Amino acid sequence: MARAVDSFDKVKCPRLLRTANGRNAMPERYSETVRQAMLSAYHEAREFGSPSIAPQHMLLGLVAADRSLTHRFLHGIDSVGWYREQVENRAPRQEPTESGEELPFDAASERVLEYAGEEAARMGHNDIHTEHLLLGLLREEQSVAAEILRDRGLQLDAVRGQVERSWRERAHALRLAVMRSPEPRWPAFVAMAADALIHYALPDRLSLGPRWFSFAVVIVLLIPIIFSIRFGRHNMARILTFVAIGTLALSLVGSLALLIEGLPAHKDSPGTLLRSATLLWITNILVFALWYWKLDAGGPLGREKADARSSFVFPQMTQQPDQRDASWSPDFLDYLFLAFNTSTAFSPTDTAVLSPWAKGLMMLQSIISLSIIALLAARAVNVL
Repeated sequence: MARAVDSFDKVKCPRLLRTANGRNAMPERYSETVRQAMLSAYHEAREFGSPSIAPQHMLLGLVAADRSLTHRFLHGIDSVGWYREQVENRAPRQEPTESGEELPFDAASERVLEYAGEEAARMGHNDIHTEHLLLGLLREEQSVAAEILRDRGLQLDAVRGQVERSWRERAHALRLAVMRSPEPRWPAFVAMAADALIHYALPDRLSLGPRWFSFAVVIVLLIPIIFSIRFGRHNMARILTFVAIGTLALSLVGSLALLIEGLPAHKDSPGTLLRSATLLWITNILVFALWYWKLDAGGPLGREKADARSSFVFPQMTQQPDQRDASWSPDFLDYLFLAFNTSTAFSPTDTAVLSPWAKGLMMLQSIISLSIIALLAARAVNVL
């Protein structure tokens, strides 16, 4: 603690900045800028002749310590004098107190500090920054500081949303700065080609139309897809990719239906049945991995945007900000692992699912996987 408050030693800050119950008001979680703001608040309270540090003094300290905050949230008015005049109109000055006199935070300021901690925790931040302190001041609605901020047009929900967007943009900018390259597409293209090849390997009886149809459609579409991405025609690439994945999905459903239709009549030998079911089970994983990869957060291109919202909560997203890899974002391998878990465990295991479309697709994938496994088990015991 002593190292973190070295800059306050001149005013004996560890002794002077205490809450009303005597606890130290400068825990390790506060950023250096917040500490500077609290030091300025102490000086403002002393100049106003106040027996304690009130929210209005914290507001003055906040404006003095973080000028960038005023430009982002306080509509460009960064003059401490202007805010000091607003405070004087509402809470007139008294005789200044002695510089060595202890000034605790009053009850309202203690609540502001608690609110700031809650806002930081709500956003998943370990440290408490000036933005969190500003939100804390707005939450203490009956204070002079909140009145001044409301007069400036600040509303709690709007400021909170702006703060969250600001932090997302910072994280995205950092991620882009350290990213070596955009999300690679080639693993998904390899999966498409492999899926098409699997359909080509199925028996003729399990193919919708000529056995080579799905394989030919996907391979032919992959060529313009790759060139469309290379030349920046992303809308065209997106449409063609959906056509290719849709073709593979329809082939999967059709082949499974034909497999089920032939079971009662024993149209397939045990070896053919086992091989076909295994290939369809693998196809099920690849097809749905492609759907998740392409639909989640608008696809690879959408995930590069600052405001991208994933329909899945991957474990990496739940790490603390100081432990999180800023360059990380889900790629095809993550969606392939998700699809594999859904086909084997019939659940996403360590990844939470948020959106209705994602839940629907995972239910459909689980049903297909369960159907294949159930059919194999039934055939194995000669039920069918």
